[in-house]
Amino acid sequence: MLVILLVVILLWVTQLLLKPHSYHLNLAITLRILKAGLQPPHACVMIYPCLQLDLLYSSPNSFLSLDDSVIHSSLLKICIKSYVAEGTDPLIDPFLSPVFASDELLEKMPPVRIISGTDDPLQDDNWRMVARLR
Repeated sequence: MLVILLVVILLWVTQLLLKPHSYHLNLAITLRILKAGLQPPHACVMIYPCLQLDLLYSSPNSFLSLDDSVIHSSLLKICIKSYVAEGTDPLIDPFLSPVFASDELLEKMPPVRIISGTDDPLQDDNWRMVARLR
């Protein structure tokens, strides 16, 4: 929690471009900054972000991971289980699943660039987020 607070203060003071290693965290931090009423970063860059952390959810592109030797669907589920605390609901928490953020928060977002490959199993969620940000 202290790390997030320090990042928020740093971003608020310096107005940096936000691009941490966890691209899901990138959007979650920006949403928290906006919700707190602070000045957001000038832009967000996300590369292959995971924007929907529901274990039961699947999209057409998510089936690509069934035959993926690098990011198999079982690995994706393990990652989600380790990231989402027991008892939390990613379908209502926009900081876990930013694709469910309110329109009010998304209207305040700085310019966002999402980079995704054609065979990315998370690509459908990225397109859905792009549509919501327009």
